[in-house]
Formats: sequence, C-alpha cells, structure tokens
Amino acid sequence: MGWLSRICGLGLVLAGGLAAGVLAAASQEATQPDQPKAQARVTWASSCTSAGRGQQLECAMEQRAIAKENGQLIALITIRVPSDTKKPVSMVQVPLNLFLPAGVNVDVDGDMAQNFPFQTCNNNGCFVGFPVSDNLLKQMLNGGKLNITFQYLNKKPVVLPMSLEGFTEAYNRIK
Repeated sequence: MGWLSRICGLGLVLAGGLAAGVLAAASQEATQPDQPKAQARVTWASSCTSAGRGQQLECAMEQRAIAKENGQLIALITIRVPSDTKKPVSMVQVPLNLFLPAGVNVDVDGDMAQNFPFQTCNNNGCFVGFPVSDNLLKQMLNGGKLNITFQYLNKKPVVLPMSLEGFTEAYNRIK
C-alpha cells in the first residue's frame, strides 16, 4: 500500500465521528459562501497505532479547524512519520464546493507559501497529501502559525490559521 493511501486512510480514521457531519458551516451555497469563522484546536494531538501485536507503531499528529458557530469540522491537517521512510508526510482535509484548480496553499507565518494540488474528494471533503520538506518542517518547528488557504467556487480565498503551539512536542512524540 502506498504512502498516499495509508495517510489518506489515517486522516479519515483520525477525523472519526466529526467527519460524518463535516462542513455544514462551510457547505453554504457554492456561489456565494461566507468565510467560515474557524477556531483551531490550540494544541496538536498525537497518537500511535499498530496493525497487530509485535508490529511497528505508526504515529501521527493532527490539528482541526472547527466552525465557531456550530462545532463542525472545517479543516484537518494530519502529519505522520512512516516507519519505513522516517520522512514526515501530511494530509490536509478541507470542505467540498471548492475551486479545485487553485489547490491548497500552505505557509508558516506568511513566509514561503507552497501550493499543492488536490488529490481526491469524497463526501467528507477534499484532500491534499504531500511530503513535508525539511525546510517546511523547520519553519513549523520554529513558527507561530500554519496558514492553510483554499478557494471556494467563487474563487474567494479562505485562510485558516492553524496554531503551531505544541507542534514541536507533538512532533517529537511521533518521530
């Protein structure tokens, strides 16, 4: 199984029960959506699982952006370090009704934005997976805010600032 399918599966598992009601706040009319008011989880959550007894642990960390109005998931970023490569990879889940050609921009504190194309969409949202470069990881370890930017169908950008508070501690637990 490839890293993309593993991380996508892990991202969906981590989204858990919230994924079923994903994006009620963000799935407003596709032509004129308002920018959802999001509140990111202040700290990063980490967890490890294994396929079975005596198997290597696969560890991941996540942070969610939740709509203030109704508690629904707007975005989810998951970072994991596969046991075979030891190189971090990320999966970002964002709402449906997006302008897909724009992809997702990721930056730390407004510096060195990188654009990643969407890979797939399903009923839970749209997904972007990418390897976390050494430079991006260094920025995240030393930065204050990870910005995730995407566009609705009306091409208006939505910027979700995700706190990097607790990132270093959570990353040290999963690497």
